[in-house]
Amino acid sequence: MNLRLKFFWNLLTVLSVIFILYTGIQLYRMYQEKTDLWDRFNSEETGTDKAFQDQVATLESNLELREKTRFKIDVIPTNLGNVVAFEGSDFRFSHQSRRIRVTQIVQPQGELPVANIQYRGEFFNLVQGDSVAGGLITSLSKKELVFEKDGQIIIFSMEPTLAE
Repeated sequence: MNLRLKFFWNLLTVLSVIFILYTGIQLYRMYQEKTDLWDRFNSEETGTDKAFQDQVATLESNLELREKTRFKIDVIPTNLGNVVAFEGSDFRFSHQSRRIRVTQIVQPQGELPVANIQYRGEFFNLVQGDSVAGGLITSLSKKELVFEKDGQIIIFSMEPTLAE
Protein backbone atom coordinates (compact mmCIF):
# COMPACT_ATOMS: atom_id res chain seq x y z
CA MET A 1 0.00 0.00 0.00
CA ASN A 2 1.34 3.36 -0.92
CA LEU A 3 1.44 6.40 1.34
CA ARG A 4 -1.43 8.22 -0.38
CA LEU A 5 -3.83 5.26 0.04
CA LYS A 6 -2.79 4.81 3.68
CA PHE A 7 -3.52 8.52 4.37
CA PHE A 8 -6.95 8.22 2.74
CA TRP A 9 -7.93 5.18 4.89
CA ASN A 10 -6.67 6.84 8.08
CA LEU A 11 -8.66 10.03 7.28
CA LEU A 12 -11.75 7.99 6.52
CA THR A 13 -11.37 6.08 9.79
CA VAL A 14 -10.98 9.27 11.86
CA LEU A 15 -13.99 10.95 10.19
CA SER A 16 -16.07 7.81 10.76
CA VAL A 17 -15.17 7.71 14.46
CA ILE A 18 -16.05 11.42 14.84
CA PHE A 19 -19.36 10.91 13.05
CA ILE A 20 -20.20 7.85 15.17
CA LEU A 21 -19.41 9.76 18.40
CA TYR A 22 -21.49 12.77 17.31
CA THR A 23 -24.44 10.54 16.36
CA GLY A 24 -24.11 8.61 19.63
CA ILE A 25 -24.23 11.85 21.66
CA GLN A 26 -27.31 13.01 19.75
CA LEU A 27 -29.05 9.67 20.30
CA TYR A 28 -28.21 9.78 24.02
CA ARG A 29 -29.75 13.29 24.33
CA MET A 30 -32.92 12.12 22.56
CA TYR A 31 -33.05 9.09 24.89
CA GLN A 32 -32.70 11.34 27.96
CA GLU A 33 -35.47 13.66 26.69
CA LYS A 34 -37.73 10.67 26.02
CA THR A 35 -37.18 9.23 29.49
CA ASP A 36 -37.81 12.62 31.12
CA LEU A 37 -41.08 13.03 29.19
CA TRP A 38 -42.12 9.46 29.99
CA ASP A 39 -41.41 9.96 33.72
CA ARG A 40 -43.39 13.20 33.73
CA PHE A 41 -46.28 11.48 31.94
CA ASN A 42 -46.33 8.64 34.45
CA SER A 43 -46.27 11.03 37.44
CA GLU A 44 -49.22 13.17 36.26
CA GLU A 45 -52.81 12.39 37.03
CA THR A 46 -55.31 12.52 34.20
CA GLY A 47 -57.29 15.76 33.98
CA THR A 48 -55.21 17.79 36.44
CA ASP A 49 -53.35 20.04 34.01
CA LYS A 50 -54.38 23.46 35.40
CA ALA A 51 -52.92 25.52 32.53
CA PHE A 52 -54.80 23.41 29.98
CA GLN A 53 -58.07 23.66 31.94
CA ASP A 54 -57.71 27.47 32.16
CA GLN A 55 -57.04 27.69 28.42
CA VAL A 56 -60.11 25.57 27.61
CA ALA A 57 -62.28 27.71 29.92
CA THR A 58 -61.03 30.89 28.22
CA LEU A 59 -61.73 29.48 24.77
CA GLU A 60 -65.24 28.40 25.79
CA SER A 61 -66.07 31.85 27.20
CA ASN A 62 -64.74 33.52 24.02
CA LEU A 63 -66.87 31.19 21.90
CA GLU A 64 -70.00 31.99 23.94
CA LEU A 65 -69.33 35.72 23.57
CA ARG A 66 -68.84 35.39 19.81
CA GLU A 67 -72.03 33.36 19.42
CA LYS A 68 -74.00 36.12 21.20
CA THR A 69 -72.54 38.87 19.01
CA ARG A 70 -74.82 39.94 16.18
CA PHE A 71 -73.85 42.34 13.43
CA LYS A 72 -76.23 44.67 11.67
CA ILE A 73 -75.01 45.07 8.13
CA ASP A 74 -75.28 48.52 6.62
CA VAL A 75 -77.42 49.21 3.57
CA ILE A 76 -74.31 49.22 1.36
CA PRO A 77 -71.99 46.52 2.76
CA THR A 78 -69.44 46.84 -0.06
CA ASN A 79 -68.79 50.54 0.52
CA LEU A 80 -65.09 50.90 1.32
CA GLY A 81 -65.79 54.21 3.03
CA ASN A 82 -67.15 52.25 5.99
CA VAL A 83 -63.76 50.59 6.52
CA VAL A 84 -61.06 52.81 5.01
CA ALA A 85 -60.62 56.47 5.94
CA PHE A 86 -59.98 58.41 2.74
CA GLU A 87 -57.96 61.55 3.29
CA GLY A 88 -59.61 64.82 2.37
CA SER A 89 -63.20 63.70 2.12
CA ASP A 90 -65.75 61.55 3.83
CA PHE A 91 -67.53 59.47 1.20
CA ARG A 92 -70.01 58.14 3.76
CA PHE A 93 -71.77 61.50 3.71
CA SER A 94 -71.83 62.14 -0.02
CA HIS A 95 -74.94 63.29 -1.87
CA GLN A 96 -76.16 59.68 -2.26
CA SER A 97 -75.52 58.66 1.34
CA ARG A 98 -78.39 57.38 3.43
CA ARG A 99 -76.59 58.27 6.64
CA ILE A 100 -77.43 61.19 8.84
CA ARG A 101 -74.65 63.57 9.75
CA VAL A 102 -75.18 66.06 12.55
CA THR A 103 -72.96 69.01 11.74
CA GLN A 104 -73.84 71.18 14.73
CA ILE A 105 -76.44 71.93 17.38
CA VAL A 106 -77.12 75.56 18.18
CA GLN A 107 -79.34 77.06 20.85
CA PRO A 108 -80.00 80.78 20.63
CA GLN A 109 -80.79 82.39 23.98
CA GLY A 110 -84.33 81.74 25.10
CA GLU A 111 -85.12 79.39 22.18
CA LEU A 112 -85.21 75.65 21.55
CA PRO A 113 -82.03 73.97 20.29
CA VAL A 114 -81.79 73.52 16.52
CA ALA A 115 -79.76 70.74 14.89
CA ASN A 116 -78.08 71.25 11.53
CA ILE A 117 -78.25 67.87 9.79
CA GLN A 118 -76.91 66.66 6.46
CA TYR A 119 -78.86 63.87 4.77
CA ARG A 120 -78.47 62.83 1.12
CA GLY A 121 -76.51 65.95 0.27
CA GLU A 122 -79.13 68.33 1.68
CA PHE A 123 -78.92 70.31 4.89
CA PHE A 124 -81.83 70.54 7.31
CA ASN A 125 -82.44 72.67 10.42
CA LEU A 126 -84.54 70.48 12.72
CA VAL A 127 -85.91 70.66 16.26
CA GLN A 128 -87.16 68.00 18.64
CA GLY A 129 -90.15 66.13 17.18
CA ASP A 130 -89.15 66.64 13.52
CA SER A 131 -88.65 63.66 11.25
CA VAL A 132 -85.89 62.96 8.78
CA ALA A 133 -84.82 59.82 6.87
CA GLY A 134 -87.89 57.94 8.03
CA GLY A 135 -87.07 58.45 11.71
CA LEU A 136 -87.91 60.89 14.48
CA ILE A 137 -85.79 63.18 16.62
CA THR A 138 -87.00 62.17 20.08
CA SER A 139 -84.67 64.33 22.16
CA LEU A 140 -82.50 67.33 21.39
CA SER A 141 -80.25 69.19 23.78
CA LYS A 142 -77.25 71.46 23.42
CA LYS A 143 -74.83 68.52 23.40
CA GLU A 144 -76.83 65.53 22.21
CA LEU A 145 -79.38 64.46 19.60
CA VAL A 146 -81.39 61.24 20.04
CA PHE A 147 -82.72 59.78 16.79
CA GLU A 148 -85.11 56.83 16.59
CA LYS A 149 -85.85 54.80 13.47
CA ASP A 150 -87.43 51.35 13.22
CA GLY A 151 -87.06 50.80 16.98
CA GLN A 152 -83.32 51.56 16.83
CA ILE A 153 -82.07 54.49 18.89
CA ILE A 154 -79.00 56.40 17.70
CA ILE A 155 -77.37 59.05 19.88
CA PHE A 156 -75.26 61.80 18.30
CA SER A 157 -73.03 63.56 20.85
CA MET A 158 -71.56 66.93 20.00
CA GLU A 159 -68.33 68.29 21.41
CA PRO A 160 -68.64 71.76 22.93
CA THR A 161 -67.24 74.50 20.72
CA LEU A 162 -64.95 77.36 21.75
CA ALA A 163 -67.80 79.90 21.49
CA GLU A 164 -69.71 78.27 24.36
